[in-house]
Amino acid sequence: VAEMGCSFATSLISPLLTDPRGSGKGLKHCVAAGAGGEVTNDNNDGLSAYRQAALSLVVGEGSGEVSCLPSLIQIIRSGVEENAWGGHATSPRSMKLRVAAGECLAAISLAIGHILGAGVSSDSLYARARQALQIMEQEQIYEVAYKLVTSDSARSFDPSRNTPQARLREASGLTLLAVSSCSDVAASYLASNKAISNLLTIAAESLDAPSALRGEWASRGLCYLECSAMLLLRAWRSNNGNVGDGDGDSTMCVLDALDANAIGLASNFLTRRVYIKQHDKAYSQMRIKIATCYMLAAMFGIALRGEREEKDNVRANSFGGRGGGAAASRLYSAIDADCAAALASGAGSDGSRTDLVANSVSLLSATLPYAHRFANEEADEPLPMMDLSEACLLAVGSMCGAAESEEILSNLNGSQISKYSHTQSDASQLACRALTTPVKDNRTPNAIAAPLLPSVLVGALGESLVHPALRLTLAIAQNGSSHDDNVLGELARSGMLVPVGDILQHSLSSGERDMFSMAIAIVRFCGPSCTAANYADRSSSGSIASLQNSIRTLSYVLMIIENGGDTMNLHRRKTLLALKYESLLALEALSSNEAMHSALVDAFPSLTEFLMQLDNVSSGMDDSSTTTNGVCKDDMVCAALKTIRSIISFPSSSSSPSVALNGMISSLVKILNRSYDENETDSSIDNRKQEVSLELLHTIALGGTNNMEHNVGSSLLSSGVLDAVMSFLGGETGTKLSDKMTSLGLDIVDFVISDINPTNPATVRQFIDSVASHEPFLRALIATMIAAKGGSPDKETPAYSLYGKPLFRPNTADYDLYHTATSALCNISSLLCIDVSGSGKEHFLHAFMLKDLRGAVSEAVSLASCIFLEMLMDEVNGVCVPQSNPADQSFFFDVKLPIMRSCLMEVLALSLEECMTSGNNISRKLICDFKIPQMCLSFCQSNKVFQAAFELYETAVPPLPIDVIGDLLLSDKSSLVALFDLVTAGKNHSVQDFEHKKQTFAHTLGSLAKAGFLSAAVERFGVRNNAIAALSAAMQGSDDGIIDDNEDSLPRICVESLAAILCKKNQKDELDITALEARAMATAIGKILSSTVLNRFFTQASLETTFHH
Repeated sequence: VAEMGCSFATSLISPLLTDPRGSGKGLKHCVAAGAGGEVTNDNNDGLSAYRQAALSLVVGEGSGEVSCLPSLIQIIRSGVEENAWGGHATSPRSMKLRVAAGECLAAISLAIGHILGAGVSSDSLYARARQALQIMEQEQIYEVAYKLVTSDSARSFDPSRNTPQARLREASGLTLLAVSSCSDVAASYLASNKAISNLLTIAAESLDAPSALRGEWASRGLCYLECSAMLLLRAWRSNNGNVGDGDGDSTMCVLDALDANAIGLASNFLTRRVYIKQHDKAYSQMRIKIATCYMLAAMFGIALRGEREEKDNVRANSFGGRGGGAAASRLYSAIDADCAAALASGAGSDGSRTDLVANSVSLLSATLPYAHRFANEEADEPLPMMDLSEACLLAVGSMCGAAESEEILSNLNGSQISKYSHTQSDASQLACRALTTPVKDNRTPNAIAAPLLPSVLVGALGESLVHPALRLTLAIAQNGSSHDDNVLGELARSGMLVPVGDILQHSLSSGERDMFSMAIAIVRFCGPSCTAANYADRSSSGSIASLQNSIRTLSYVLMIIENGGDTMNLHRRKTLLALKYESLLALEALSSNEAMHSALVDAFPSLTEFLMQLDNVSSGMDDSSTTTNGVCKDDMVCAALKTIRSIISFPSSSSSPSVALNGMISSLVKILNRSYDENETDSSIDNRKQEVSLELLHTIALGGTNNMEHNVGSSLLSSGVLDAVMSFLGGETGTKLSDKMTSLGLDIVDFVISDINPTNPATVRQFIDSVASHEPFLRALIATMIAAKGGSPDKETPAYSLYGKPLFRPNTADYDLYHTATSALCNISSLLCIDVSGSGKEHFLHAFMLKDLRGAVSEAVSLASCIFLEMLMDEVNGVCVPQSNPADQSFFFDVKLPIMRSCLMEVLALSLEECMTSGNNISRKLICDFKIPQMCLSFCQSNKVFQAAFELYETAVPPLPIDVIGDLLLSDKSSLVALFDLVTAGKNHSVQDFEHKKQTFAHTLGSLAKAGFLSAAVERFGVRNNAIAALSAAMQGSDDGIIDDNEDSLPRICVESLAAILCKKNQKDELDITALEARAMATAIGKILSSTVLNRFFTQASLETTFHH
């Protein structure tokens, strides 16, 4: 009776087993559900009535109906380790009855799996199927079926024999396939018991034999292969990396598959020939290839995810230390072994790749052109060419390193680089050639060969292929270009950007987040390569127009505002912000394509408006929160600023960006004025926003001025940019900035200063007020100048420490950064010092002389003054000398430079005098190291700085020992000649109280002459004539008229100096003078010498007369 009942029930639902449509969509449903996509409704496949009948056997429509499921399970369970199920053992039922029950149970399972996989959760049929699944899980049908499949009694020496045991085993395999597709409990049980390895082994043994209960269209091992693929797909598509609701780790699933030689089996299955003319056999072969492709897609996908998780330390050291990277390592080792085996067999003699990766791409290129044709074949079940193409696209996409929806953004940022990128790159290049090579449709007369990719993406070969094709295209664009720059160009030239642009717009309107992210990523990668010059003889107008429309779509995305404050709306806002971030990345990438410039300029207002939205609290983000793809607010701001910077750098005459910039600068100032927590360390501070803001301001100031219709420097000054930059660089954060940020900030400061008109009192006043309020910045520049020169008399206490910390480390900064810093210091100081009101100079002296500090500051001030003056010595290529504008150069030499030198020498004279008063020997070291006497003599040649130079000379030189003075002043010819000139009126006859100054210089000469240094120097430098002429002229211009006994009188000093010069080297009492020199001296000083002789004669005569009287 039981056998008759089972047979009758099976006859009612047997088409679910014998019809290919009864079990052909499970893997596809699993992929679609895991990807968050829309599952195709297959209720019109002609088997709906059979599925409802099968469901009625388990769960009736009425509450009082009894389910036959427990009885069916009890029948097939009998005779198989009864004690394992608990309770009392029962005698085995007949094999025929068990086979009938097994087939009935397999059909019921397939019906439930299909309804749950393709149904709608709100449907009553779906609810009944869910109830039936609960009964099956309670009865542990998965465990029963697995034990039947793997029991020793089910094995046979001849897998092709059609025996009752073989039928029962295959029916149990179909039950496992169906239950594992919809039950988390079943999938977890199978994964934890290493079912994948066992199922693949069984599939390999029986794959060549036809099915014992389904017919010629299916292989006997197909159900086991599909069940293995199902488990791997569920592991791949799970959000937590587990299979089902248990601890079946996805990495372990891949390792189990590799233990069963999954790569070798897959390589064998994919290369088998398909006999198209034999429908059933072809269908069977295609189903094997479909399952194999899904299995490979899952294995490569899990391996790639595991490698990334291990890098992020998310799941490393799980399962005995085998982290996610173990799957990738084993998988790619198996791929290499497969390639080696192929080469050993003689394949690949032309140098092409011959392993599983190449076979998968070859299968894709062989099936894709025929997918649509065979889908319309007039058969009860057309050949699954469409499903095979979809599975191939998935497999090849995973081999190319395709990221899943939650990983797309991290890959776009380049944060994940696989150590197996060479294999992914090879796969991407192979796939690119397969998809972009023009193919001619022989069915259409006069057809033109065209690439397949655009047709696939537009849905011409089937809507189900669009998503996997888009995923593969993104993987090719992302990973194929790392070793071949032409990949992106080939993709762009194929024309696929037109359907991608349509997908972008459609997915945005329909809310398909995954499709939108992939489409926008493809636009980002391939858009820059879409230029007219890159298309050769193919028209680029369609692709360029599509990209321009995409830019408008992305601009629209940036302008979308989501309101509301509940939790659901907060998630929606974060999702929207994630889409905006991806849009920004795409816009920034497209800015490198000149054909997109006009469209991007039109998008500029949207970008600036979005930047202002980010400061709005209603955006749903604070500085620490993240979007749905892990992007924080700082990421969003940086992306917006980078995109804006790219656009304003366009060589365009359009003024629309400059109008929008006027309202955006305040946002940049606000970013730069961000305060830091005192507890933040150097490593914890995130300066990304500030760095990009500086880059944008730098572009506005130096690179985007062509688009400005007004004075940029004045605008940056009045808008607070100068204050913000000086505060940012000179504050506590200044020492925590990179050299790049410091350089950008200094460039901006230097640009604003150089654009200030020093003859405009209002502008200068505004500038002085800004600098006065940011004195730490000015002192930081001074400290930088000192540190860069290594100027620290006391190495244990750096002199610059009183001024604060330098803006950068001198040992790491390059010359350009030092040049920028010193140039900014010079320009700021000069503008402060030339202020006619005097307040600017007062601010400068307050900062430079450290007037607010107590203690010994004279050393630091003296050192800073010496270094600054030394910088100002080079009047040709000096860091402070304007090099481009002649008018600026003229103003610098006529006004700025003299004022700066005078001011610094005044400061140096005061600080050196203080050092000398305190008995500090550092003053002599500074005077000698920086050659202060020579510098003073040089500056005394100019009326503009003579007074300050003389005061410094008078302070620094006379107190020095004569031997030190001799070493300094007589070390070069120019100093000696200058000293001779200064003893006469020289160029400075208009200098006030010049006689006193001449006396001071003459005293130096006299001291050098008495010490014996002067004559040797005159002879060494060959300036005897200069010396005689200068000293003679000084005596001639003296007001004394005679040479008296006063040793400090000018005539006395000059004549003694002349005597020292004219005396023979070894005979001090004999002169060495030529007739020409004698005549010249007689002409110049004959009168004073005669007057002196006569004066002495009369004095002597008077004395003698007085003595005689």
